Amino acid sequence: MNQYRLSSAPDSVSSRDCVGLDFSAIAPAFGNQSHTKGSKFTVTKYLAKSSYSLEGIQSLLKDGGIEKREAVQQLAASLGGTVEAYYYAFGETDAYVILDFPDNVSAATASLVVSAAGRARVKMTVLLTPEEVDEVAKKSAVYAAPGKG
Repeated sequence: MNQYRLSSAPDSVSSRDCVGLDFSAIAPAFGNQSHTKGSKFTVTKYLAKSSYSLEGIQSLLKDGGIEKREAVQQLAASLGGTVEAYYYAFGETDAYVILDFPDNVSAATASLVVSAAGRARVKMTVLLTPEEVDEVAKKSAVYAAPGKG
């Protein structure tokens, strides 16, 4: 199994058969979604939807689902995150994973590293709590649709 890592990843992640990827140039564009509420530090939850390539499906059949989950757990941990849930599914999306990451940069890094390996295409979605949606509803913003008077 090939392992992929960032050039700045911790030494605990194996560098055997790695591709060195450096996302430092694009990282500032993703911002930081970590925040504190009072003295409590919170992380942002993400939904990763993965669709396997032919090579990814062959690897899944050969190595099994538990090994894939463990690889994602190791990736998340290397970026300061955790896996809350990991499920396989029928249909267009092969795996649904709920992850906690300290910020958008870590989540984007995980998504890009997995996609760069070529065995899966990942779509990462930021999840909002009902409390955060209530905060959104209380905010006001000014917007005029382009082309309307």
